[in-house]
Amino acid sequence: MKIQKTLSLKILRPFYLPEVEMEIKLEKKKRKENGGSGSLESHYFEQLKAKHPEIVTNNEFFPLLSKMQRKISEAYNRSISQLYHRIIVKEERISTAKALSEGPYRDFKSIFNSYIALGLRQKIQSNFRRKDLKASRTTLPTVKSDRFPISIYKQVYKNSGGFKIHESIDGDFIIELPLLEYFVTRKNGRSFVEIIEPPSIKNVPVILSTKRRKKMEQWVKGRGTNDEIKRAVSGEYKISWLEVTKRTRAGKHDDWFVNFSIRYDKKEEGINPSVLGGIEIGELCPIVCAVSNSLQRHYVNKSDIIAFNKRAMARKRTIIRQNAFKRAGNGSNNKLKLITVLRERNERFRKSIMYRWAKEVAEFYKSQNAAIVQMKNLDGIKEKETYFDRVLNTSWNYSQLQQIIKNKLMEKGIQVRYVSSQNTSGRCHGCGHVNSYFTFQYRKKNNWPPFKCGLCKEVECNADFNEAKNIALYNSRAESDNIVAHGFKKIV
Repeated sequence: MKIQKTLSLKILRPFYLPEVEMEIKLEKKKRKENGGSGSLESHYFEQLKAKHPEIVTNNEFFPLLSKMQRKISEAYNRSISQLYHRIIVKEERISTAKALSEGPYRDFKSIFNSYIALGLRQKIQSNFRRKDLKASRTTLPTVKSDRFPISIYKQVYKNSGGFKIHESIDGDFIIELPLLEYFVTRKNGRSFVEIIEPPSIKNVPVILSTKRRKKMEQWVKGRGTNDEIKRAVSGEYKISWLEVTKRTRAGKHDDWFVNFSIRYDKKEEGINPSVLGGIEIGELCPIVCAVSNSLQRHYVNKSDIIAFNKRAMARKRTIIRQNAFKRAGNGSNNKLKLITVLRERNERFRKSIMYRWAKEVAEFYKSQNAAIVQMKNLDGIKEKETYFDRVLNTSWNYSQLQQIIKNKLMEKGIQVRYVSSQNTSGRCHGCGHVNSYFTFQYRKKNNWPPFKCGLCKEVECNADFNEAKNIALYNSRAESDNIVAHGFKKIV
C-alpha cells in the first residue's frame, strides 16, 4: 500500500558556506560565554554581508519570498480567469491541460524558472474544477497573494536540478531552493528586493527547524513523524513536490514553512481481509467505530473537549463584555486582537484533538485486524445536526477530520473507502430492515432515543453505533440487486 504524507518544517535562515557558518558558530559561542543568549541580530548579518558579499541575508531572503509569492499569485489568478473565459464562457471543447499548455504555461516559463512554472501549472490544474464551475456549484478559485504557496516541482528520477535535500555536519536539515535571481535597490533609506528579468535560477540553501524535534524520544527511537523526517533527509523517501508558504499568528511575526510530501510503501501486517470497519460522526458522541464481524465498538473520549469548549465560550463572553467598555474609533483593532488570539488557540486545540482521536481510531481497528475501514461521504452533512452542533454549538471541518483519520489508518496499513449515507441510520444492522420511522426529525423530536428495530424486535442499541455498524456492513449487503433493494450506493 502506498502511503502519502505531508511534513512541515519552519525555515530558520539561509545556509552559508562552511567558513561563514563556522564564523557564526564562534560568534554565538562568544556571546553565550559573555552571559548573553547567543542570538544574532540582523545588524550582525549585515556586517557579515559586507565581508562576504555572496551570502543571502534574512533581510534579502524573506522579502524575496514575499515578492515571488505576489508574482506567482497574480499569475495564478490571471490564468484561472483565462481558463474560465475559454472553457466555461466560450464553451470550447478542450481539456484543461491542453488549454494551460497553449496559453498560461508559456507565460509562466517567461516569468519564472521551469520548476516553479511546473508547480504552478499543477496547482491550477488541480484547483480548476470545470464540472463544478459549469454547474455553478463552486466559485472561481482565486487566491490572496499573502497566503498563496510557492510550489516547486521536479521529477523524482532526476538527480540534478530542482530542490536538493541534505544534512549538514551539525545535523541540520538543509533544503536547496531554486528561487529567482534578484538585486537590491535603496529608496528613501530603505532596501527593496527586485527580481531580475528575464528570470534565472538562484539556488538558496536554507536551514529548517529540527533542533526541538531532535530532543524528542521519537527522534532517538526512530518513530512517527520524526523518523519520516530523518528518512527524507537520508534520501530514503523520494520527494517530488515542495511548497514554501507563510503562516501568521496573532501577536507574532510571519513565519515561513516548507511543506513537502513523501510517499512510501506500507506493509500490511496482521490484518484480516474479511473484517471491515465503519466510522460514524455521531449525534451523541463525536466519533463511533464498529466492525463487521462482532459487536466490538469504540467511542472516542469527549470529556476534555467539553471542558475546553466551556472555558473558550466563557473567555469569549468575557472579552465581548470588556470590549463594551472600550472607546470606539481607533481601538477597534485592539478589540479584535484578543478574539483573534482566542480563535487561533481554539483551532490549534481542535487540530490536536483530531490527531488524538485519529490515533484512538487507528489503534482500535488495528486491534480488530480490520483490512478496510469505511466512512460516509459528506453529502448532506450540513443538513444533519451532529454532536459538534448539538453539544458544542460549534462547526468543525469534517473533511479535515476525515482526512486526518484516513492518514492514520493508512499508516497502519488499513485501506479506507467512502460510501453513501442513504438509509444507514434507519436500517437494522441485525436483519437489514429499513425502519422508515427512525428519521432525523423523529430522533431530534424524541431527544435522540436509542435505535429499535420494528421488524425483528431483537436489536435495541445506541443509534450512532447502529449507523456505524451499517457502514461497516456495507460490502456484505450492497451487492448486485441488493444495492437498490437496501438503498446502498457505492461512491467511487
